[in-house]
Amino acid sequence: MIKIVKTKSLSRLKTRKTAIIHNLKGGHGFKSRLSVLGFTPGTDIRMIQNFGHGPVIVEIKDTNIALGRGEAMKVIIEESDNDGDVEESEKVEREHRWKRKRRNRKKINY
Repeated sequence: MIKIVKTKSLSRLKTRKTAIIHNLKGGHGFKSRLSVLGFTPGTDIRMIQNFGHGPVIVEIKDTNIALGRGEAMKVIIEESDNDGDVEESEKVEREHRWKRKRRNRKKINY
């Protein structure tokens, strides 16, 4: 059975929507630079800011990265069905745990 996947450019993803990276189009230098930043096929990505012109800001592996529109057009994605609400609540919960952990840490004076 063949699975048909609808793909589109990262530059067309709307703000607060999530997607999965499907492919990178471009030369060896472009692909290697983006893969070092975490843009690998199968990785979840969330659009933070996309005004429709100029650079886009995405969240990938808990890091915000700005890409030029030309670069974003070379990143091919599969859009997810969810809005990222689950991921947002998980992220907030992680941040609260981190703050509690920092607060409970004892201060050591030398």
